[in-house]
Amino acid sequence: GSRPRQTHASIQKMAWKESNSQRLKHIICSLEGSLVDKFVRILGPFLFILLLLIEGGVGFVVIRFTMADYSTSPLLFLFQFLCSCWIIFNLSFNYIMAIIVDPGTPLQYYGPKYENKRDPREDQHEFARNQSTDGQYKSVYNRFGQSLVVREAETEQDEDLVDINDDMVLTAMALPMMSPRFCRKCNLPKPPRCHHCSVCRRCVLKMDHHCPWMLTCIGFYNQKYFLSFLIYLFIGCSFSSLMLWPSLKLSDDTITILIIISFALSSLFSVVLLFFTGWSLWLAILLGQTQYEGAENGVLERKAKMKGKPFKYPYQFGWKKNMNLIFGGKHWWDCLLPTKYPPPGNGVHFKTAFAVNNGG
Repeated sequence: GSRPRQTHASIQKMAWKESNSQRLKHIICSLEGSLVDKFVRILGPFLFILLLLIEGGVGFVVIRFTMADYSTSPLLFLFQFLCSCWIIFNLSFNYIMAIIVDPGTPLQYYGPKYENKRDPREDQHEFARNQSTDGQYKSVYNRFGQSLVVREAETEQDEDLVDINDDMVLTAMALPMMSPRFCRKCNLPKPPRCHHCSVCRRCVLKMDHHCPWMLTCIGFYNQKYFLSFLIYLFIGCSFSSLMLWPSLKLSDDTITILIIISFALSSLFSVVLLFFTGWSLWLAILLGQTQYEGAENGVLERKAKMKGKPFKYPYQFGWKKNMNLIFGGKHWWDCLLPTKYPPPGNGVHFKTAFAVNNGG
């Protein structure tokens, strides 16, 4: 017999099939208002203070006891002094900005009482139609009437070329990273990539994760500062370790103990941050996804492997454009500069990295 036609509901149900371990993870993470959320809220200020104490303590020891003597080595002293000032300034700037810049919420777009009453799916359709004026992008519709903003394929061999009605694309469009939904807790629409944070008790645009060290969520508008902070925290810890290493054998026992403790902390954080910062940049820059979307893309990737099909992350534009979409600048080194460029867009509507041929 012929294969039964799949409905949107069946596609959505199939998209959320998970293993036992994944189900357990979702159960733990969805305990809204539970002890887990309360514990994170209470723990956050303590982690915030702890981070400041560790950074301040190690920084003081490095500057006080390891700087070169200006009278004997003026150039080395100047180099160490300027590097220390640059690292401390960027650490402080990005840490403060990640905290005070709101990550973004649907409230800013839809109004405090959902005043404009715009249907989120119709809103996505209108955005898709408007993007059709861009010569490079156009709106397409799948067999369920869902709109998608895609790029015009340059050739038939375009590596981003997809079939808009392929099971893989339909499954992706049924997941939160591409599908607009409605949050009953906030009583507001949830755009694609938006999630409700049970700790902050609100929806966050393009939510990456809740960071207790910063007492806030990392989302659309403050992700750039979070990533830049991680980069400079790794640079700062590595720089501190290099500065402290020659001073480990001082004659003063008290000072030596302080230097050993500072060296151990900075070296430990350097190793941890090497992996965590690398992982965060790999997700955001190379794959174009958030930590939340990692699980969703994992489902799609496993499904593609079983079918022997190539898999394309929906927002994987390439590292240069992904950096522009996060940091808002034109150059890759913008992540190392203390800039206040907002990311392009509004955190509600997103173009995709998919491409279709002229036939749609």
